[in-house]
Amino acid sequence: MSTLGAALTLALARARRRPWRALAPALGIALAAAFIGAVWAEGTIAGEQAARSALRALTPAQRAVTITWQGAATPTVERQARKALGGAGLGSVTTATLLSPVRLNGHVVRPAAIAPLSAWTGVGVQVPGPCRVTACPVLLEGAGIQPGETLGAPGVRLPVTGTATLRSAAPLGFVPGQSPGPPVVLGSDPAGLERLPGLSSFYRTESWLALLGVTGVHSWQLPALRRRLQRDQATLLSDGSGFSMAAPFGALDAAAADASGAPRRLLLVAGGGIAALALFLMLVVGGMRHETREELERLRVAGARSHQLAAFVVADCAVTCGAALLVGAAAAVAAAAILSGGAHEPIEGVLSHSLLTWPGLAALAGAGLVSTLLVAALIALPGGARIADVAAVAAVAALALVLAGNTVGGTAQTILLAPLCALAAGVLVLRLSALVLMAGERAVRRGPVAVRIAFVDLARRPALPSLWVAFVAVAVGLGGFALCYRATLQRSASD
Repeated sequence: MSTLGAALTLALARARRRPWRALAPALGIALAAAFIGAVWAEGTIAGEQAARSALRALTPAQRAVTITWQGAATPTVERQARKALGGAGLGSVTTATLLSPVRLNGHVVRPAAIAPLSAWTGVGVQVPGPCRVTACPVLLEGAGIQPGETLGAPGVRLPVTGTATLRSAAPLGFVPGQSPGPPVVLGSDPAGLERLPGLSSFYRTESWLALLGVTGVHSWQLPALRRRLQRDQATLLSDGSGFSMAAPFGALDAAAADASGAPRRLLLVAGGGIAALALFLMLVVGGMRHETREELERLRVAGARSHQLAAFVVADCAVTCGAALLVGAAAAVAAAAILSGGAHEPIEGVLSHSLLTWPGLAALAGAGLVSTLLVAALIALPGGARIADVAAVAAVAALALVLAGNTVGGTAQTILLAPLCALAAGVLVLRLSALVLMAGERAVRRGPVAVRIAFVDLARRPALPSLWVAFVAVAVGLGGFALCYRATLQRSASD
């Protein structure tokens, strides 16, 4: 049997014989994996909600995808326009026809028609019927004409049945009454208005528009939707010079930026949580070191060589870390499902764009490798206890570089600030706790017996108590940071 196979067999046998031996470190690793996975999924949910908030803040005119044709539209032109809007997965299509100003019965008006008209007028407005050869009923949007009056000319007759106010500039490109120009008479039958012989010689524009959905478009679909609209725009422009297309590309970019920025704000707090869990891992691994070294001594007496001992330590840690990561990944998926359900987001969509992806699987494999090597180093290396000191010095140096370089606004630097601070503070508290415990032992020598005995016991073996103190201190500090950061985000949102 090979060295690696023998080491793995021995590690599995130890795990079967004493499964509770590695429960504490496995729990720490599983919690870390579940925490990271849950934050990753919550970041996807936060990005989805941020994008939806950005889209919801837009007016209908800002969310409109509008295709315009100069002149009278043929059935082929209408099919091309509707095909482009339908392929982008937008909402229902609105058709609008707008003519140039025309004089009817001494009044200069702009005939227009929108279908469906009821979607763009106020509540309670009686929508006029379809156009006929004898008459095409309209609503007045403007002043100077009385309802009930009939506007006419050879080949056109427009009875004004009432008044209306457009709620948005999206159908016509402007809101009558808010822009200079003659009053607009609105019909509900664009095709019927087109057929009126008395208006056939007047210049017109035909428009088809659909609104970008707020609830039906997910944050991970925004880049693909933008590319699809750009492709449709290029296709329409190549099909005919009479086409023009306007789409909310800026709004899509802003929503995508909000969606990508929300997870980074969560990672700022999550990084500190990972640092606290790393301290917890150091805490529980310290309890495994004595037993593992006894096993290494037995193997050394039995004739095992150095590379075989190293293989055993790595295999033993790999079994523990691998099982813990699998449990943590399952817990992360369950947490993601619960968070998605609570936020009323599609569970399949959140999982397929966060945890259940190739980057997610790669992160799981990388976490397994890193945790195995870290636990093995903490257990086997003689200087394993100094790894935290080296990491703390590196964290302080990195913080100094970031703050001195005035690059705190960068994404990577912002995310790393919390874990670097937590790591440096945790190691500092770890080292100072031993000194405080020894100083306390000297200070209570004349105090109560129970207190003296407690301090003597802690001062003689300060490593484990110091780790506990550091872990609790960092956890409390991160809790306060999270509350302050939440208040900052709420104040920014309010502003």
